[in-house]
Amino acid sequence: MVSSVSGYQTGNIDYTKWRTKSITEMAVPVHAQISQPIQQEGDNAQLSNSSSEKCTDGKDDGKIGFFGAIGNMIKGAAKTVVDGVKGMFTGKDGKFSLGKTLLSLGTAALCIACPAVGVAACAIGGTMGAIQLGKGIYNAATAKTDAEAKEAWQNVGGGALTVGMSYAGAKAGLKAMKSSSNTALANVDDAISNTDDALKLTNKSIDDVVNNTDDVLKLSNNPFDDGINNTDDVLKLTSGTEEDIIGKTTTSAAKDSFNSTNSAREAVLERINNNISDAKSLIAEYDKNPNIHTRNQVFKKLHTDYFNKDINDGYITQEDLTDLVNLFVSFTNHVK
Repeated sequence: MVSSVSGYQTGNIDYTKWRTKSITEMAVPVHAQISQPIQQEGDNAQLSNSSSEKCTDGKDDGKIGFFGAIGNMIKGAAKTVVDGVKGMFTGKDGKFSLGKTLLSLGTAALCIACPAVGVAACAIGGTMGAIQLGKGIYNAATAKTDAEAKEAWQNVGGGALTVGMSYAGAKAGLKAMKSSSNTALANVDDAISNTDDALKLTNKSIDDVVNNTDDVLKLSNNPFDDGINNTDDVLKLTSGTEEDIIGKTTTSAAKDSFNSTNSAREAVLERINNNISDAKSLIAEYDKNPNIHTRNQVFKKLHTDYFNKDINDGYITQEDLTDLVNLFVSFTNHVK
């Protein structure tokens, strides 16, 4: 460590060489040796301080750890709530907006009054939240710096909260829609039940009228049959000449009767077709506005008992009522 005194050397300094050099020349390497380590130490301190602002683990590599990710997710979720509430009452400039406030209140009222609108809005919000969540996860996986990672995990937290709130809102809206539908269906069932009861009473009344009409027709036919029988007896007593006259008269009467029968048949067929046409119009009206009054009118138009006398008189046959009966059956099945 220390050389002899005669050689002018003590420690690491060579005093023999120092004699031949100027003070300035000796000062430069000493100053350089002293100042450069200090300067380097200052640079390292500045670099260390700059890195600590960007990362928490000393490495700005986009990896912030599990707790760092959770913390930034919570921070992103909180920011989403604050921005959402703030956006309901403020404009783009961040100041209170009466128009934006009224719009928010109107939208809330519309969603309450019409749950379907709320469900649709929640579906849109859920979609946007899912997009934000997906982008956040991708950006977190590909982050190059800690700042990018923190921002990505904040987006994950905000997107996840948006999806969750949208799901809860949509579920509540669907529940409200289902409740409203069940109430409406219950009212429809009550209306159908009441209508069926009224129809039973109406059908009973119609049956009573038909039975009474049949009784009247039976009484009316008796005097008519008696008259025919009396006429036959008179004809049997008539002489030959009178029989010829009666024969001619009968032939002419038969022709008149045939023509009269054809005319009556055509009239009855026309009445049947008119009833079918009127019933179809009433059915179309009933389909637009179902009510017992219109339904009873249809049944009245299609009731075959009104044509029993025409069948008995020989003007029409049961086959002529086929279209009427088919429409009656079709409508009856339709309103059940």
